[in-house]
Amino acid sequence: MNKVVVFDMDGLMFDTEPLYYKANQKTADALSIPFDYSFYEKYIGASETDFFQAMFDQFPKNNVQQFIIDSKKDVEDLLSSEPPAIKKGLVELLAYLKEQGYKTVVASSSERKLVEKLLEMTDLKGYFDAYIGGDEVAKSKPHPEIFQKAVQLVGGCTV
Repeated sequence: MNKVVVFDMDGLMFDTEPLYYKANQKTADALSIPFDYSFYEKYIGASETDFFQAMFDQFPKNNVQQFIIDSKKDVEDLLSSEPPAIKKGLVELLAYLKEQGYKTVVASSSERKLVEKLLEMTDLKGYFDAYIGGDEVAKSKPHPEIFQKAVQLVGGCTV
């Protein structure tokens, strides 16, 4: 049986939350949505679906629909121009796990396309045997589906 370590991406591997908030605030400001950090922080680690549903519940629907379109572009633009900082000790930990024969997988609430892009931009992709995004599972965290699928991707077994 494979020894597997599953990593969350946002907040654990990269300091992405300040960048996500900055991009989302820019989008909200442009659309005159009264969005602030106290609203945003409630959904850190949640799926985009849950975040956007909360926005639909609180803000005008037309604005939220445009926010969804614009914020994805604003996040991608910001992350392309301002790659997130890698958390201290991550590279050393990944190197150690590889040396010890562990399989490593990223399981993130972020979309798979963004996970791949950030791994490539930070030269970390080669440390991982697989990755899975929140858009590839039916149920978002904290439901265990994404972690179970992550382990299965590398032939591991969950208990």
